[in-house]
Order: sequence, then C-alpha cells, then structure tokens
Amino acid sequence: MFNAPKLTRFGNDEHIQFNKDILYVCEQSNPDTLNIRSQFDALKAGTEQLETAYLQTQGSELTKKIQAEDEKRDNLILGIEKISDGNTFHYIIEHAEAAERILSHIHKYGSSIARMNYQAETTALTDLIDFAKNDTKLQAAVTLLGLTEWFTKLEESNIEFNRLYMMRVDEEAGKPKINLKELRAESISQYRELTKHLSAHALLSPSELYESTINKFNELIDKYNALRR
Repeated sequence: MFNAPKLTRFGNDEHIQFNKDILYVCEQSNPDTLNIRSQFDALKAGTEQLETAYLQTQGSELTKKIQAEDEKRDNLILGIEKISDGNTFHYIIEHAEAAERILSHIHKYGSSIARMNYQAETTALTDLIDFAKNDTKLQAAVTLLGLTEWFTKLEESNIEFNRLYMMRVDEEAGKPKINLKELRAESISQYRELTKHLSAHALLSPSELYESTINKFNELIDKYNALRR
C-alpha cells in the first residue's frame, strides 16, 4: 500500500524535510480524522528533536571554517596531483621521472587523499609533507617541477585545519552529547508506526480520505527516493 522510502540513505536534512512533508500531509487530512493522533504527535516531536540536534551540529562558525579549510587543502593536494600527472608526459625525462616520484608517494595513501575523513587526511598530509621535506629525492622532484610553494601552502592549510578542528573538539566537549544516529533511528520507527496505523485504518475503514492521504505519501516517497538513485 505504501511505497518504501529509502530513509537510511537520506541525508540528515533530507530526512528532516521528508518528515515535515509527511506531517503536513497528515495535518491537511486531520490526524484526528485519520485516527493517528498519537502517532502523528510522536513523529512531530521526534522530528523537532532531530532538527534541533542537527542544527546544533551545523550551527558552529568553526564548522563552516573547518569545511572551508578542508576544501582548500583538498584543492591543493588535487592540484599537486594534476600538475604531477601532466608532467609524467613531459618531453624531458627528468621531469617525467620527478612527476612519477611525487605521484608514487601520494598514492601510498590510497586512491585519493582528498576523499579521506578529516583525521585520516590530516595524518596523511602531515606524513607526505614531512617526507617531502626530509627525503632528498622527493624534495628534488618537488623543486624541479616548481611545486615547492604548493607544498608550503598545503602545509599551512593542513596546520590551520587541524587547529580549527581541535578548537571545535574543545567546543563540543562542553556541550551535551547528541547522537543523530539514534535520533534518526527513533524517527524512522515513529514514521513506520504512523504508516502501520494508517494502513490498518484504511483496510478496516476504507474511504476516499485514506486513499488520498496514502497517494500523497507515495508521491512524496517517490520524489525523495529519486534523489537517492
């Protein structure tokens, strides 16, 4: 009767908005008339709690600065990779060999440092930068390809990122713990409880109101699922 929403695949913001849209449909049909008042109230309260928790995780100015600095260091390491990759085709063999040397060190940390989680990327970049400073062959390769300033900027960005990250750790330590995963699980359970009761009432007391409400649910579900194909 109800289409299956891909709830576990929705982003936190998508999940919250999906719940709000579902609650709106219920309000339009009147939760009391649908005989789902308690389930509606539970989902509404759970959604408000989830949204409050989510906004708290997004509201810190430090979070925005961390995201911006992470993007900066991502662009720097990706730039170094692309320049090095282009130089592997250099007509001067020493340049091509230098490029290969740099790429081989970068690829020691996996297919993409920029896609690592925050802590793993910080560690990988710190190690790579230290190696570029202390290994004479790698240092020579970096100099030959004109990447010294790139590595300097990368080090500065990585240090600044870690400074901001540790500031947020200190900031978060003073806040009550928020478990978004648990809140989402509760919200999913509340949604399923609501649809279970709607299905039961629609089966026992079929009416145009139930049919219309369920159809609206399914339209929303299809639209949100399309975002996660």
